[in-house]
Amino acid sequence: MFITLKGDEIEFGLFRDSGHPLNVSLDVALLPGSAGGAKYIRVTKLAREAVRASTHDGTEAVVHFTNSKVAGTGDTSALAELCEFICSGLSGNPAGSCRTYLESLLSGALRASHGALIAVVDKGKVPGFLADCTKTDPLISVSDAVDAVLKDASAIPQLSALESIVFGMLASDGIVLFDTKANVIAYNAFIKLKSSTVAGGARRRAYGALCQRLGRGIRAAFFLSQDGSSELQKVV
Repeated sequence: MFITLKGDEIEFGLFRDSGHPLNVSLDVALLPGSAGGAKYIRVTKLAREAVRASTHDGTEAVVHFTNSKVAGTGDTSALAELCEFICSGLSGNPAGSCRTYLESLLSGALRASHGALIAVVDKGKVPGFLADCTKTDPLISVSDAVDAVLKDASAIPQLSALESIVFGMLASDGIVLFDTKANVIAYNAFIKLKSSTVAGGARRRAYGALCQRLGRGIRAAFFLSQDGSSELQKVV
């Protein structure tokens, strides 16, 4: 919704993007410093029971509609960094479009989920300690789907179908695995938990176990809690 003053009158209305899946989404467009001189207050759903209110000057607050005593940050930079890492093995013009699209896709999927775990692996290979998983065969290539739409808009329905699949994977229990060429290689993956000093539920402890394996089969680990807080750890 926008509101603007015109003399003694106030004009208002609604705006949205074009709906094309490869356009820069409002999630990305309305970031501090990216909307020109426009002033805004933006309310974004982070999770089922948390929203973030932010303004054009970078001021923000996260509101939780739960009895949780722990406040999550709702940091968007962790997701942006994750998507950049997932696309780090791509080159050429499609790489930027794929990164922008993936950020929009995962942002929507994670808001609809009850929390999530994502791991990034090398060379499309599932590490042995995550063998308890459902592998995608063939690999689900986000970059190929984006490239197909760039070449021919008639491929948009196939991209929409891919979105539904990824949404379903992130709504499932376990860890979703990507490689660095924007391929989904597995989902519903589980890691054995040993005795640990990490506090929290099963997802938090699984994230801690993933972080301990960084550099040994996985390159990055991303965690989203049910209340909308997110964390990312990675190795270059």
